Amino acid sequence: MDRTEARLQHRPVDRLRQPHQLVVHVEDLIKASAGSRSADAWCRAYTFDAWNRKCFLKGATGQLLANARATSGVLSSLTTPTSSGANMYFEYFNNKAFPGDGFRVLSAQSRDECGSECWDLNQCAAFSFTASQRRCVLFDQPGEYSSSRGSNSGAKRQD
Repeated sequence: MDRTEARLQHRPVDRLRQPHQLVVHVEDLIKASAGSRSADAWCRAYTFDAWNRKCFLKGATGQLLANARATSGVLSSLTTPTSSGANMYFEYFNNKAFPGDGFRVLSAQSRDECGSECWDLNQCAAFSFTASQRRCVLFDQPGEYSSSRGSNSGAKRQD
């Protein structure tokens, strides 16, 4: 069987509530892959949560959902799952900031204004806003957020 994959940035495959899903920590996955091929025959797709460093192995695919923390892969021999029609929204993180300078830094008066700038760009998956500096940073590949007093962040998401 061809084990190549199609990688889908910020798009988890929606099978998170299914009983035939296996959740593993990345460190455990690396160790297990060296000695066992049982998951190899069963696994059709995965979603990697970069912020929590967990990999969700899936025996089947569902729809793709927007989630800034996720990267998914589907066997290239399968058709790419369809995107969900669910409403997209911002998941907010108060007193948190994403690392780095993103792909664009601009001035904004409020978290909502910063969020609007992100919302209007398909490239933007998340933002961080620092009120004291009126600084808005837009991210296409946000890393794991960390505590940052006075900063508020948001990430696009579908459920």
